[in-house]
Amino acid sequence: MRKGERLEVVELALGGWMRLGRRAPRRWSAGLAVMVMASAMGALTGCASVKSMAGMGSAPAAPPEWTISPPPDSDDAMYGVGEGLDVGTATRLALRDVASKLRVSVSGVIRSQTSEANGRVDSAASSSMMSEVQKTEFRQYTLVQSAPAPSGVYALVKVDRQAFLNDTRERIGRMESLTTQLLATHPKPTPLEHYVTLQRARPLLAAQQGLFLMFKSADLKPDDQARQARLQKLLADADSAAGKVQVAVVAGPDDADLRGVLAGLLSDQGIRVTEQAAGAQGVLEVAGPMETSKFGQDVVVRLRAKLSLKDGRGSAIGAREHLVTAASRTDARMARQQAVAKLQADLKGMGLLPSLGIQPLSVQSTQP
Repeated sequence: MRKGERLEVVELALGGWMRLGRRAPRRWSAGLAVMVMASAMGALTGCASVKSMAGMGSAPAAPPEWTISPPPDSDDAMYGVGEGLDVGTATRLALRDVASKLRVSVSGVIRSQTSEANGRVDSAASSSMMSEVQKTEFRQYTLVQSAPAPSGVYALVKVDRQAFLNDTRERIGRMESLTTQLLATHPKPTPLEHYVTLQRARPLLAAQQGLFLMFKSADLKPDDQARQARLQKLLADADSAAGKVQVAVVAGPDDADLRGVLAGLLSDQGIRVTEQAAGAQGVLEVAGPMETSKFGQDVVVRLRAKLSLKDGRGSAIGAREHLVTAASRTDARMARQQAVAKLQADLKGMGLLPSLGIQPLSVQSTQP
């Protein structure tokens, strides 16, 4: 509001008060004067506020074009954009943006492979593949541009894709070396030893498979192709090894319930199960001694399931003991049934090999 306009408002307000005051009774004309004066001051203040707001800073500048449309990825470079409180934070978030695009790409390939295999891709293997991709780090990158952002700084990074692929080759090489060492422990393995060895190596095989998904066909050198061929053969062997194994599950008459649990666990893996040790490639001995006690009105059972796996030559492959406790208001038989059901759920949750005290190889052991 201009100066002349403000004076006009005051004059109108005061003039109106004076005219009204001459007509109003004395006992309330003074109070009315205060009210009119307050209105006039409010008008002045309001005008000043409007002027103040109109004079505030202009709207923030639009973000740079490269934050919306970064350069396209190529065979030699990958780009990412990040926004953070400072350049360092924005750069890390930009690198995370590049990794996120890689994960989305690999996840799409895994879903496609699962669809083509009619869902027969092992969920644990898929998890291992994605887990390894999520550990992706970029050691060679360049901060291309930065610019002010509403909450700090924008950053555009460029990752050297060929250097990243060479780092990935090194990761695959370390996993391949550890897998080779594991297979060398049994130069002439029995079918059961071969199955167990491949299952122990499966996390490494799945991780290598996931890393190879970050390569395009044109990126694969002859050595890469040879490695990938060896990997595919090992994965195929791991899938088919179970069908070449027959295991006898042996238990006493009081432990028939435990025998059924373990037989089911083996069958779920594709291993053939028999009751006769003769001619089998392995023997799984099962025993389930239990202790019974009273706790108030409950019958409490402590079931100690002892599992021991040997190959056809009698050599120990794995062994483990599981302690399960259950209670029943009825009797010990009902309590044991509950204990066996809990044991079955536990064994399925941990998997066949860990249930027998055999630990798969950890991908973490291949970290430099």
